[in-house]
Amino acid sequence: MATQVQIPFAPPLAVDFGSLNIQGLDPSAPAPATILKMNEQFELSAEVKFSGNAPLVQLLMHLPLTVQVDFYGESIGPGSEVKLPATITTVPGTSDYTVKTAPITPSGAGLTGNTVYKVAAVVTITAPVAFSHPIATGFIDGLTVQTYS
Repeated sequence: MATQVQIPFAPPLAVDFGSLNIQGLDPSAPAPATILKMNEQFELSAEVKFSGNAPLVQLLMHLPLTVQVDFYGESIGPGSEVKLPATITTVPGTSDYTVKTAPITPSGAGLTGNTVYKVAAVVTITAPVAFSHPIATGFIDGLTVQTYS
């Protein structure tokens, strides 16, 4: 589920917290990407897009903002709960970003075999010095993953 946040500048900076995705990294894997064997590598990713044309927004977008995405896997029924973080730093002139975890296996991530997980992501955007708190936060959910042995 995508979320958009308006940051109170005049006019505002908009941040779209877009889709949450999973990619299996074994091209010979027989299952879809949302069904993972315990030793099959995968990556989670989230899309983040900035927009706004006001001078203050453009100035902010020239700062190296930190985009922290914490991916959470919550088991449906018995199983482990996990957190997989990923961070990028924005670059001037770029507004669309995909934040990915490092490649990992379900067992390496601490997931339980033969379990269904609901996956969500919390996105936090911070500026280097100008603010003492995050300038935007968002939540993305809607991904379900199953592991098998």
